[in-house]
Amino acid sequence: MSKHRKEISYISDIYSQFRYYKNPIRVSYIVTMLTITMFVIFAALWFGQYVVRNLTYPLERLVDASKRLANGDLNVKVDIKAPDEIGILIEEFNHMVDELKNLYFQLQRSNKDLKANKEYLEAILENARTGVIYSDRFGRIEKVNKAASEILEIESQKLEGKDVEKFMEGLGLDVSEIDKEQTIHLDGKILIAKITKISSKGYVLVFDDITEIVAAEKILAWKEIARRIAHEIKNPLTPIRLSAERIKRQFENNNPKFPEILNKSVDVIFTEVDHLSKLVKEFGQFASTGEKVNFEKVNLKALFEELKRQLQF
Repeated sequence: MSKHRKEISYISDIYSQFRYYKNPIRVSYIVTMLTITMFVIFAALWFGQYVVRNLTYPLERLVDASKRLANGDLNVKVDIKAPDEIGILIEEFNHMVDELKNLYFQLQRSNKDLKANKEYLEAILENARTGVIYSDRFGRIEKVNKAASEILEIESQKLEGKDVEKFMEGLGLDVSEIDKEQTIHLDGKILIAKITKISSKGYVLVFDDITEIVAAEKILAWKEIARRIAHEIKNPLTPIRLSAERIKRQFENNNPKFPEILNKSVDVIFTEVDHLSKLVKEFGQFASTGEKVNFEKVNLKALFEELKRQLQF
């Protein structure tokens, strides 16, 4: 029993000692846990700052720059460095902005050149004597130059916006005849026109008033006809005059062969008068609209023999 009592007493002493160290050990545990907790909190804060500085903030700047670029600001640039794929994305974005800026300036220069060329062409069209009308890709008349307005005797504002196909059909043009010259008669004028198709519904119509040219050609043609008719009339008049002079001369000379000479001379006069009558008839047929000129074969040998006989006096 005494042995057990000693053991119990020893254990009791040890327990008493542990009870004495209970509070310090508890405090040390609490301090250790607080230290670990603070370390974890600070580590989390540091990691959060790292994420914000290296991931979230660059992405926010990139999104903001994208919005400015979408609004037309071509001077936007992301001036921050970032690691890994975020940095590559930022570099590619800045490169894309530079390319867009260069393309924008090129487009501006191209637009200026196109505008200058358009003004130059419009100036040429306005001063051209040939009528020009063209439409947009939707088939609506876009431009009517000054010559076209004068030839058609209509203001250009009244034609702009109208359907070009209906307008051309109203002039009497065949819209299916592309790149072919067509002649139309409009209010006493003769127009020659050509249609060019530039798109599915886009057309360019070029036309000119050739009324004066046709009239001038007719005048020249009639002058040539008159000259030839005068020549043809002059030819038979010569033997008629010679025959009349011969009759008078032989009559005054009391030529015993006067009756024979008179008959020959009268035959020549009758022949030439018949020729003149035939010439007038053929000219009348030629002048008549729709009538066909009659042609006939002539024996040149017999004709020359007749001329020789008429001119022998």
